[in-house]
Amino acid sequence: MEYKLAKQLKDAGYKFQPMSMADDKVAELRKRQIDFGEYKERIRFVLTPTLEELIDACEGKMYLLIHGLNIWSATGCEDDELFSAKTPIEAVAKLWLELNKK
Repeated sequence: MEYKLAKQLKDAGYKFQPMSMADDKVAELRKRQIDFGEYKERIRFVLTPTLEELIDACEGKMYLLIHGLNIWSATGCEDDELFSAKTPIEAVAKLWLELNKK
């Protein structure tokens, strides 16, 4: 998932699952740094939801998820609009955003 879409989810109130710090690999990656001479930058992680988490977050309002011609599309129960993307996660994320407009 692209960062821009993940940020839109966050800004719209999507409740991201917390990262488990019990995973030694994740904890080790968090400690690593990239060294660019005098400039050091900590590695940042953007955790994106899984397809299953997004479908659950739609709370039964997702009607259809289809794949065709290298594009995924999702639609809700009360809407004929298709939300399309390169991946099923991004298509359902776009649907979730529409369902949760403020």
